Amino acid sequence: MKENRFVVYRLQKLAILLRILGFDVLYFQNEDYISVINLTKREYRILLSRVKFLKKLPWIFYLNKDDLDGQLEQIIKELKLKVNKESLFSRCSNCNNLLQEVQD
Repeated sequence: MKENRFVVYRLQKLAILLRILGFDVLYFQNEDYISVINLTKREYRILLSRVKFLKKLPWIFYLNKDDLDGQLEQIIKELKLKVNKESLFSRCSNCNNLLQEVQD
């Protein structure tokens, strides 16, 4: 099964939480939405956003909830995501890179 990869637009806490759960998440705050949409399509990612005028585009997953818990619940339920225990804390919550074990 192909790994779910996301672009999160203007929802920083959601991006951080999804990274902590082990998902590949690119985050954009101030970039123009056309660039974000183009990147999403080019990299075959799912765009998560609460920007209302983007909601009608078919490749956007529009989040109905304002609160973080509600957003996460909606994503997991509707996209049928599986949170894998081995993937928890496998990515940097700041930059999205995979973490590596440090040798003593």
